Amino acid sequence: MRNIRFAINPLQWLATPDGWLDFNGGPPLPQLLEEICEAGFDAIVAAPPADGAVADYASALDAAGVAPAPGYLSGQMQDPDARAEIVERAARLAEASAELRLTEMFVASGMGYEASRVLKPAQGVDPDESRLAEIAETLTQVATATKKAGVTSCLHQHVGTWIEVENEVEWILDRIDPELLALGPDTGHHAWAGTDPVEFFGRHAGRIRTLHVKDARLSVAERFRNSDANYREVVAAGLWAEPGRGELDLRGAMEALPDDFSGWAIIEVDKPDLPTPQESARASADWTKEAQTW
Repeated sequence: MRNIRFAINPLQWLATPDGWLDFNGGPPLPQLLEEICEAGFDAIVAAPPADGAVADYASALDAAGVAPAPGYLSGQMQDPDARAEIVERAARLAEASAELRLTEMFVASGMGYEASRVLKPAQGVDPDESRLAEIAETLTQVATATKKAGVTSCLHQHVGTWIEVENEVEWILDRIDPELLALGPDTGHHAWAGTDPVEFFGRHAGRIRTLHVKDARLSVAERFRNSDANYREVVAAGLWAEPGRGELDLRGAMEALPDDFSGWAIIEVDKPDLPTPQESARASADWTKEAQTW
């Protein structure tokens, strides 16, 4: 029987009207923890401070009755000159994750405000196998570094990055040992990029250690596919929705996981469909209660 643990990545509080995220926004941590608890969540994506004060961060979560869930690392994985810094940052996050008693973390290629795939999202523009080879090398070193801390790196694909479409995800997975690099897929970003999450999850069920649960309106994605609309414009047009309010087969994706799956599922709503972050989080938490009965 699956024992899925749900947490929130509180992006609702960071969403901007133009379809982007402001990571300097949102309420102070104590207020945020109080609000996610009131919404019905008891776990949050780990975001320990860069200064290394993990014990203080853990104490704040513990005082609020909130558990940490796998954190997220991204960077310009395709750039050999950035590799050492990314690997060092991954090692630090892995050490902090281990201190928080976490055994997985998400690793992803980074995205920029005016990057080519942000300007033309979900189309796999400018494919380059040599670029993927550089990304694979960085991911191998990242995963090796995190494993030393007892934390498994989980590949996370994302629209707007150089690991965007299905064949790019498969290219990476084929070239890195699954014992070293696991999977942390995203239902919404798969669907936006034209991949069937249910089929993908079923095909790679044994490699998935954690995941992002994101609902989306496929009708919005298809309306803008192969258009000149950029990432922010598609999001602002209503792409994302709280789980259960969109058009994805989230139940099918969850049921494609192994029967003994016991990892974290992170609920994300990059731009709330409901009027406030609090309402969005509450609706998301209500959905998790239903999902636990499946």
